[in-house]
Amino acid sequence: MLQIVLTGGPHSGKSTLLHELEKQGGFYLVPEAAIQVIKQLAEEMGMEESLKWRESNFEAFQRRIVYLQKKQEEAVTRANAGDNKVLIDRGRWDNVAFCKLFNVTPSEEMISLCKEANYDLVFVLETIKPFSSRTETGRIEDEAQAEQVTNLLFETYQELGLNPIRIPQMPVKDRVLAVFKQINGLICTCGHTRQNHNYKGNFECFNCGYNICSKFTH
Repeated sequence: MLQIVLTGGPHSGKSTLLHELEKQGGFYLVPEAAIQVIKQLAEEMGMEESLKWRESNFEAFQRRIVYLQKKQEEAVTRANAGDNKVLIDRGRWDNVAFCKLFNVTPSEEMISLCKEANYDLVFVLETIKPFSSRTETGRIEDEAQAEQVTNLLFETYQELGLNPIRIPQMPVKDRVLAVFKQINGLICTCGHTRQNHNYKGNFECFNCGYNICSKFTH
């Protein structure tokens, strides 16, 4: 099973690209956990109190997101085992990047939960310009902060040896093609999917044992 993370900062076109990839078919989607956790907290505490709690307990907030992300990823992979493609709306390591953004040290518990993830491809979407603040949606980041988030996401996954792939601003159909080009590079000649082991950058087919360096996909 190929596990593909799609991430990016605010105004990166992530939702649009996810929608277009879903339309192509062949993907099982893991939805973004952060949106669900924010909704849960609002229901538990009320909107105003939940905002205060998130600000004063930022690491615990991010850790709660990681727990839900882990649960959702495992549920999808269990239900759809085999040579299928799982599309993940933000990976667990995104939360470590957001901790870096606010100078918060992630707990050992959070890091341990992140290390359990086994991602094969990570796509980091560049910010779409001209930038729209879209304050009516609750967005608080400006263009400079959006760029900072994008760079932190890229650096975090890069430090893990996951070789994240930047997807620049371009028409959505071209972004879809760019994603599929990378995915197709991880399909073995025997028809099965190569798997990334221990973030070493080497892909091995579980079906025929063929091994090749992931660098050829870049």
